[in-house]
Amino acid sequence: MRIIDKTLEYVSILLMIILTSVVILQIFSRLISLSLPWTGELSIYSFLALAFLGGAFAYHRGENFRITTFVEKLPPRIRKINDIAMIILSLLIMLIIIYTSAIYVIDIWGIPSIALQWNKAIVTLVVPVGYMLIFVKLCSNLKKEWRKET
Repeated sequence: MRIIDKTLEYVSILLMIILTSVVILQIFSRLISLSLPWTGELSIYSFLALAFLGGAFAYHRGENFRITTFVEKLPPRIRKINDIAMIILSLLIMLIIIYTSAIYVIDIWGIPSIALQWNKAIVTLVVPVGYMLIFVKLCSNLKKEWRKET
């Protein structure tokens, strides 16, 4: 898991640098009346990748959004059952998202983007990959929760 965490951290930093640089370039090019159509497309793609891979990074670090007010008041045994049930439900949701996004990637394979002429499917791969990384962490969490003493 440590390798995945570090890789996601470095990829997120790189994507943030690319996104910031491209947006600044886009702003300055417009100030001098120069049209660079690829900057808009690249900023969208880097934002998309940052959203899904950065989301997976946040989940791997345990910085995901959760409301625990009610769950913390449950008895330990019920809390464990609840935690396991929530992880299993999350795993099922991740599988649905991974499957549907993979089907979408297959459907758009070979379609070039407008400005950069990149294969849209390769850019869109960040969606199933991001969710697959969350799926891996959920499996690890399920294993830990299952073994945890009540």
